Amino acid sequence: MGKKSRDKGATFERWLVNEMKDNLGENLLEQPSRNLSQYQQKGQSDIIIPGFAFEAKAYAKGYTHKKDWWVQACEQAGDLEPVLVYKYDYQEPRAVISLSLVSSEYQGTGMTCAISLPTLWYIVREKLAEMG
Repeated sequence: MGKKSRDKGATFERWLVNEMKDNLGENLLEQPSRNLSQYQQKGQSDIIIPGFAFEAKAYAKGYTHKKDWWVQACEQAGDLEPVLVYKYDYQEPRAVISLSLVSSEYQGTGMTCAISLPTLWYIVREKLAEMG
């Protein structure tokens, strides 16, 4: 991965952390931050908040997420709920979550849904409130 690509990814991660602070700040015990050890050790999520592990992807061209991005998010999340946030140039960012996060009826199905970031923040706030 070239420097330009790494810089684009790091910029997107910083932007995502700021979005989290703006949209989840009062619901979090500690402020979200980038997981900088991800650059030294493979297999770690980009951003972690209580209950959730975020993987961030920023690319120039495309429309929807790539299946291997979701697989990576799930593998790196461990016991946390995986969330993939991706953005292509000149498009609004989107998030991918497990459908079981929305309804327990989908537990174990492996089904996902792509949602807007305002919808993601709403769901995360609700889940954080449930967690106490």
